[in-house]
Amino acid sequence: MERIGECPFCGSECVSLKTANQEEAVRKARELLPTVQATNLEVIATHVKVARKLAAQIRTSFPAHAGNAA
Repeated sequence: MERIGECPFCGSECVSLKTANQEEAVRKARELLPTVQATNLEVIATHVKVARKLAAQIRTSFPAHAGNAA
């Protein structure tokens, strides 16, 4: 896990799970859950939702790169 800066949406710390594989990302995220407070779970869920929307927009806008969207 590597710190990659602050979230532009809420100012919280952002980290990279260093994987494009969804199952591995979920596993790594679950390992981090004990280190975050329960109130932060909503923030994490919101970030995941935003990331999925951005990935969908990238697939729509750049269909040639759809296979490269994480």
